[in-house]
Amino acid sequence: MKRTIKQLLAVQWPVLLLVATLVGCTPDDNGGTGGGGNNNGGEYVAPEVPETPVITNLFRVDFFSTLGADEPFFSGLRDAGLASQFVGNQASPKSIFYLFDRCDFEVGKGTAAVKIAYDNKANAYFLPSETTGEHYTKGTGVVSRYKSSSIVGVAGDNLHLSGVSVSIGLSKPTTITLFNATFDTTEQVAAAVEAFGVELQSDGVLLAKVATDKKGDVEEWLKKNFSGYRVEFAGSEGTAYDLMVLCPVMYVCRSIEELKSINLPYWKVTMEKFF
Repeated sequence: MKRTIKQLLAVQWPVLLLVATLVGCTPDDNGGTGGGGNNNGGEYVAPEVPETPVITNLFRVDFFSTLGADEPFFSGLRDAGLASQFVGNQASPKSIFYLFDRCDFEVGKGTAAVKIAYDNKANAYFLPSETTGEHYTKGTGVVSRYKSSSIVGVAGDNLHLSGVSVSIGLSKPTTITLFNATFDTTEQVAAAVEAFGVELQSDGVLLAKVATDKKGDVEEWLKKNFSGYRVEFAGSEGTAYDLMVLCPVMYVCRSIEELKSINLPYWKVTMEKFF
């Protein structure tokens, strides 16, 4: 039986809070696509969006990553101090989230995201990508100027997916849950949809790494098994993973820019919510 786990290391500057609560989970009665699958026998196609965005409904997420196979982001010459300066010096409009891929947690040291948040009087969160280890856990560090209103996650045999919710001011107050995961198989994507399909069709945005050789399979699976969403991919030549942005149909990913701050590669994701 699959188990879900609401878990995340949340740092409300400058205090560290560990939350870990186990709860049971069973598939829903319609076969397990959580928020409702695409059961019409065809392929789902998202409707067209307005050509001109509404500026007051735009928000941005910066995802720092090499899109590599298995390496901590802050290693070698990539220093957390540079990331701290980036967050502090970013011109308006500032991003609502800064994600640091493979910003791992080590007992006694925390994560580099804690330092970045501390330097900028912000909040840090840790989204684990594996079962919590005794001394060391791989995962994504998240920094935000917004305090989390809730934290969710799921841990199974082949999936670790976590999300953090914040309320932001667009043209109307909006609560967004940002999810993060790494997908190496289509089965992991199916498990994510089963667990959080409802959220991914309402106000959940998923930024995930998808194995480059599985991107086509994932896109095809979503078309045939899910609905009420939009998806975009981006990646660099020769990387092990691509970046996937999956959002509800009432959202749209307006752009994904590949950028670099000194020697820190990152992806700026600009999104819009429709009201």
